[in-house]
Amino acid sequence: MKKYLLLAGILIVLVVQLQAQNSPFDDAENLYKNGQYEKSIQKYELALIEKPKNSYIKGQIGFANLFLEKYEIAKVNFTEAIELDPSIADYYNARGLAEAYMGNVNGAISDFTKAIEKDSKFSQAYLNRGSAYSSIGDTDKSIADLKVAATLDNKNPEINFQLGRLYSNKEDYHSAIKNYNIAKKKGLNNDQLDMSLALVYFKSNEFQNAIDTYSKLLKKNPKNTDALNNRAVSYDRLGKTKLADKDRDKLFSLTGVEFKNPKDYKYERVDSKEGNFSIDLPSHWIVEKHTKDGEDKIIVTVPQKEKSSRFAAVRLTLSYNYNMQENYNVSHPEELIAFWQASQLKNTEAYNTYDLLSQKKYSVNGWSVTRFSTLSQVSPSSLILKMYELVTSKENQLFYGYFQSSAQDFEFFKPSFDKIIKSIVIERK
Repeated sequence: MKKYLLLAGILIVLVVQLQAQNSPFDDAENLYKNGQYEKSIQKYELALIEKPKNSYIKGQIGFANLFLEKYEIAKVNFTEAIELDPSIADYYNARGLAEAYMGNVNGAISDFTKAIEKDSKFSQAYLNRGSAYSSIGDTDKSIADLKVAATLDNKNPEINFQLGRLYSNKEDYHSAIKNYNIAKKKGLNNDQLDMSLALVYFKSNEFQNAIDTYSKLLKKNPKNTDALNNRAVSYDRLGKTKLADKDRDKLFSLTGVEFKNPKDYKYERVDSKEGNFSIDLPSHWIVEKHTKDGEDKIIVTVPQKEKSSRFAAVRLTLSYNYNMQENYNVSHPEELIAFWQASQLKNTEAYNTYDLLSQKKYSVNGWSVTRFSTLSQVSPSSLILKMYELVTSKENQLFYGYFQSSAQDFEFFKPSFDKIIKSIVIERK
């Protein structure tokens, strides 16, 4: 994964007394404290002329470049600081952050580990390493590190919030709820936490608790369309149809978009253009069929996509490829999966964020399927998307599928996505 959440916090630095009235060093320190990082670097570099072997000054230049998002330069700065004084845990931790932001997750993990070896009570290093593990889908190691971080820093609610997210991904909803509530007790109070807590209540079939949490959000902001939509779905699960319809009427008045109850969907069997695979789809969804150069593809969108960017984000792509040896010189099933994964990483390398949330293997009508859950954002201003990425293969045959929506609407569409995936039948004609 290239980018992911790293809770850098406030980086601890050593206090070194350098005696000089109105020296370049003093000026650099004042500029740095005031967030004037470019100017502070200039002054630190002047200070280095007098003290070229001072690791603290090298480190401060690195921190300044880190804050300026000049990660490659910061990495060099911290490496130089480490060469001068390899005992400072902060330099390894900071270099790990630079590595992480450049996409070198393994290098970041190595540096965070070195920071921990230098200082076993360095909570931020555990937190950063846990975030790095999370970004590559190693949830168990991530949880282990965050639990240590929480023990070392029992006042930081963000640690418990991230633990809640990780436990939710593992479908350990009891632990997720526990950590989200601990985060609230420690003072974290924002809509993201409440939405996450409500969603876990929903997933654990505690629908009334989900409704109560969404209602609190709506009391603060009656125009919170995410809370309205999700509360409507929760009402549906309790059979409170009138209340669900009331929320959907409110949604329509706010957005001009009608959120149809998924329970009312009628499904029909749809064959690909060449008949190599078939699926069950809601009859009112929009289907396009394509075939070209050994690929048999179906693309599915939903009505009203022109009225809402969130509806426009809903898209299913299912692709059956049957000439892989001829087209790509790959035919063995394992090699085909590796080929798809490499292509996927290349396609997303320029994204603002791309995180693996979970991975699951199971069988769909005779094919061994791997399903990834991912969270991505193409650019800082675009919608955050949540997606199922599905892949399976047999000799010279590769089938993959993407089931995406905006992150806030994924629970609404998830039952439909799950039903569609179970219905997939692949049969080469």
